[in-house]
Amino acid sequence: MKRFIIVVSIASVSWACDGKTSSPIPSAPSPTLQPAPPPRPPAVPVANPVTLFGYVSDTAFRMVSGVKVEVIDGPQAGTETTSDAKGYFSIEDKFSGPVTVRATKDGYAPSVATSRATTDGRIYVVFQLASLSAPVSVAGNYTLTISADSACTALPDDVRTRSYLASVTAGSEFGRDSYSGTVTGGQFAGNRFWIGVFGDYVTISTAGEEPSLVEQVGPNRYIAFYGDASVSVGAAGTSTISAPFRGSIEYCELKSALGQFYDCSPTLAVVREKCTSNNSQLTLARR
Repeated sequence: MKRFIIVVSIASVSWACDGKTSSPIPSAPSPTLQPAPPPRPPAVPVANPVTLFGYVSDTAFRMVSGVKVEVIDGPQAGTETTSDAKGYFSIEDKFSGPVTVRATKDGYAPSVATSRATTDGRIYVVFQLASLSAPVSVAGNYTLTISADSACTALPDDVRTRSYLASVTAGSEFGRDSYSGTVTGGQFAGNRFWIGVFGDYVTISTAGEEPSLVEQVGPNRYIAFYGDASVSVGAAGTSTISAPFRGSIEYCELKSALGQFYDCSPTLAVVREKCTSNNSQLTLARR
């Protein structure tokens, strides 16, 4: 599917920020802190401290395999590799400084980027490949509805389907052909989602480091959504975007008022019901 705020540690490349807001829950929702972009890839192990490494995704947050990654300047010019099934790549060589790298694959617009250094001297590059065709526009005002899979029987009836007023604007910290969305009409511990577009293929995500969409549905009661929905809108356009929501829906009753961040860990929760499914449903309908 984790443009992006990237935090590079000694051990790995990871997405930045915790996707959480402070409490108490505001009466009018405010955006959460900057989250981790979807998808959130695992750490990249790199043994050689001078290895060039990174990953390739498309503008709809999907990792892309089979991408030719080539160094185009410096002593290693002409050195190349191919991204693997998870979009990752590495070139083991003695890189002594920043280099320019190009990523190409049939069906995608080529991308060129300059490497950046980690704190321990390794270098990395992140690519986000765009479609050759013009992306559909999804900016506008919507109603966002998420309905739990019928198999999620442990979730209380009043949280099985939730609807919100949503506003989607072009541009986000996730880079090209991406959008930021916010929901209103309730009380929230997190009120954001993101949309990535590749041609007519659309991914809607609430998956950051933590669920980015968390509603307070009663005193110390919360429903949290962590997942994504993807679909090719085609000729249908973007008046209504509907697709299976893949991920988790978590219902939480806390022992006491919410702390600084949303946290439904066993030590804080009286009730915690979590259903993970690929058959819940997300619908984004224009108003």
